[in-house]
Amino acid sequence: VENVGEATLTINSIRFSPTNLDTFYTVELNGSEFNSPETIQKGSDTDEERNKRTFTVKFSRPSGNTNSAVGFLEIRHSDVSKGGLTRIPVLGDGGLVPFPEVLPELHSFDQSTADTRSFAIKNFGTADLVISDIDASVAGGDSPFVINGGAVDPITVSPGQIYEGEVAYTPAQTPERVTVNVTFTTNAEIELDMGLASRDVAGAPTLASIGASFVDTAVVGEAATFNATGSTNAGDLNSAQWFLLSQPASSTAQLSTTGEEVSFTPDVAGTYRVSLMVSGAIANDQDILEFTAQ
Repeated sequence: VENVGEATLTINSIRFSPTNLDTFYTVELNGSEFNSPETIQKGSDTDEERNKRTFTVKFSRPSGNTNSAVGFLEIRHSDVSKGGLTRIPVLGDGGLVPFPEVLPELHSFDQSTADTRSFAIKNFGTADLVISDIDASVAGGDSPFVINGGAVDPITVSPGQIYEGEVAYTPAQTPERVTVNVTFTTNAEIELDMGLASRDVAGAPTLASIGASFVDTAVVGEAATFNATGSTNAGDLNSAQWFLLSQPASSTAQLSTTGEEVSFTPDVAGTYRVSLMVSGAIANDQDILEFTAQ
């Protein structure tokens, strides 16, 4: 971990998600198990190493344990521009495996208003992710939600790549509250699902709005900032959710965090799509910014 900023960085904790991964992994600093906050000073011309710490992640499978060791290493820290959290995929001894994550985990719509939202499925694994089926059905009735226009063709997501999907909501003739758990049938070890809901929104709706530190074009290798301050009728903007919907094929840049203002550094030239989700008292809303980096 390197502190490239101008303020002190505190590593508060390093954990694994899901929590059962603690069975397989330990984290060490200077040869001892890491279990207390670590402060990392900003860089110095006279001491080039004082702003760096090297942590060691050790993996061991207990005898007889056949559970999956695939998940995330979660570093909780004091960098608010990153939402105080950095996540790193860990694959254990799984070999070539797909490892998907869907964002956001929940779309909540105004039950009286037709709307279309986007979601992202990223493959953090080392093998192709194949999505063979998507089920958004409602028991005993018609679903007001349609995924990808109703298409049922298999979807393949290469390692490190993002698939952008679409959810369309159409109110019934008599709008009502509906909750659906969308399940994705995949070749991955872990379950993949996403929540959809329609709710009765009284008063002014929640509206998400992305502000950016640039106009149209960002600079490759330079941090850009995005903010949610223009959003209206939203709750705590520190909980606003940010994630990438798409990026150039050769890009390895990541954005999956929360906060009223966040930073993102495009690493290659091309087109990026950033999503913002904000939540109101009843429903949430999405804004999408597509931009070019040069």
